[in-house]
Amino acid sequence: MFSGMQMTTASAERIWQSLSVFAGNLSGQSVPGYRGDSVFTQKLAQTQTAMAQQRAPAFSLQAATNFTSGSLRPTGRQLDVAIDGAGWLVVQDASGKAGLTRNGLLSLTVTGEVLTGNGARVMGQTGPLTIPAFSQLTIGSEGSVNIIPAGSQDVEEVGRIRFANPPEANLIRSPNGLFRLADGSAPVPDPRVKMVSGALEESNVDLMAEYLNVVEAGKTMDLHVRMLSAFDQMAGRGNELLNLTRR
Repeated sequence: MFSGMQMTTASAERIWQSLSVFAGNLSGQSVPGYRGDSVFTQKLAQTQTAMAQQRAPAFSLQAATNFTSGSLRPTGRQLDVAIDGAGWLVVQDASGKAGLTRNGLLSLTVTGEVLTGNGARVMGQTGPLTIPAFSQLTIGSEGSVNIIPAGSQDVEEVGRIRFANPPEANLIRSPNGLFRLADGSAPVPDPRVKMVSGALEESNVDLMAEYLNVVEAGKTMDLHVRMLSAFDQMAGRGNELLNLTRR
């Protein structure tokens, strides 16, 4: 019985962890370029229960990112960009660390600094990308940023967006949502990455599938709670019988 309680408790904990992953996918579903996570269990070495000389299989929950590209949605907005195929925008977070994102919902600060939708600085070839005041702006497929400065009629290239394309197997997701190389190294620029301006990449999260995952996980969690309650009642009755035999 104690083995059953341990296994049920461990299983309930994995379901709770799965719900956390599903919730993250749902919250990121509307974020441009978001990459959803999937969950799976991995069998570990068997463990012996403390209360009974029985060996029970042990499992751990693992999460893996789905790097499949989302569909491109035209917006017509000058500062919207979407990676066309493989690759990433190189950005810098608030702490100054380099990161990678597919979120091309760009904006400008009052000083002309280019930010992504989550507030990270977009990197140019020599540092954070800034754009001076302009009357017209275009962003080329190779990341070149061209403007007609305010009060002028001449086209001027003011910077070039930095791209990278490291192996997906080497990437990990940071708590702030940016991806980084697992070994902590800086991403190597890759000029072969292309992008589309005036468009955004949608997330690759299947909204209906995630809702169904949450519903099914909730039902399974409810079943586990009832099983644990039953084990608790059985243990209580067992203790009562032991007390009776000792009288």
